[in-house]
Amino acid sequence: MSIIRNIALLLLCFPLTAGETIFTMKDATGDDNGAGTIAYPSGADFERGDLDLISFSAEKSKKGTWFEVRFANNVRKPDERTSSQSNLPMKDIVDHDFYTINVDVYIDTDGKVGSGLTSTLPGRDVVVSKATAWEKAVALTPRPNNAESLLRGMMTKKHRKDLEDSEGSLSQERVRQMREDMRELVEQRFFFPTRVNVRGRSIRFLVPKEFLGGHASADWRYLVVVTGCDPEQRTNVPILSGRGEPGLMMMPFNYGRPFESFRTEFDSDPGQPRIIDALYPTADQQVKLLSNFDSIKGVAAILPGIAPDQKEIAPPPPAKKKPVVVVKSRDKGKTTGKKAPVKVEPKTKPDADRLLKPTPAKKKKPQVPKRSVAERLKELEDLRKQGLITEEEYKALRKKILEDL
Repeated sequence: MSIIRNIALLLLCFPLTAGETIFTMKDATGDDNGAGTIAYPSGADFERGDLDLISFSAEKSKKGTWFEVRFANNVRKPDERTSSQSNLPMKDIVDHDFYTINVDVYIDTDGKVGSGLTSTLPGRDVVVSKATAWEKAVALTPRPNNAESLLRGMMTKKHRKDLEDSEGSLSQERVRQMREDMRELVEQRFFFPTRVNVRGRSIRFLVPKEFLGGHASADWRYLVVVTGCDPEQRTNVPILSGRGEPGLMMMPFNYGRPFESFRTEFDSDPGQPRIIDALYPTADQQVKLLSNFDSIKGVAAILPGIAPDQKEIAPPPPAKKKPVVVVKSRDKGKTTGKKAPVKVEPKTKPDADRLLKPTPAKKKKPQVPKRSVAERLKELEDLRKQGLITEEEYKALRKKILEDL
């Protein structure tokens, strides 16, 4: 009986009659090193080729579109792995038959420049080119429900701060409305597949018509990126990306030859994007695009989506600094040289693009060592001897210094 049941399940997962193929896109092989300087963890869960994407395809079905990602190596299954945080088997933690891979698919469905979003999921450290800004994003991960909950929590936290900055303390009803708005936003923009099939080197996942508005199209633009997965990421302790922002279901990066994290090669920029592979026809295109960043100035690498015909891709221009707007003074028409004040509108509805962007790191003010009272008095005495201050100024300043005792 169990044999018959297993055969029936197999037929359901992989039907004998395949649907109509919409497109197949090929990726360069051997390019699973990001910008060219990322190496795999030294532990037993990974080896070179595991995250090396070699193709991405789409196939029609009655309920939507079956996407398929194919890798250089067989997809690692959690059967014999154990949790790194407990004694639980990994297969009891993940929802699907894989555990080391995340695949993000950002889809430009309307082809209009700048009409969609350019930010990517937390921790990816890249942005999408405005020319192929996306309307829909599909996030394949071993724990889809947890990932969706984590994302909603991260974005809700930022949105709540925006509301409190503009409105002050929030009522219980306002908080409930905020959470509902965020739930609708995430459901509208993101889909985390729950119908997933793993076989050999391939992972197939169904995206329903309701999310995409029909079947996937060969006329759309797709940005497909692969990252290493941390399936045990907890909702209250998100891992950090290279710039200190929480990453979504991502393995961390480190130096040396770490056991459970990816690493950057010696002397390479530690602020490089945390992308292991991206879907482009050649490895050279991937390296050029992922290397076009400046982690010191906060300029992220810009990745364009591509059409299934995979025509030649030109790297987007480097990001430019915004020009300073000079305000004319009311006094005799002179310019002040100051930036024009920006009117801040109250943020009532969540802005997905802004909420996904990393928060800029605060610059620390240089610490000036505090001088002792004796040092300050000696300096004051020197100023008086040099005739740089009057006797009255000397007495007043001396009194002020002595009050600090």
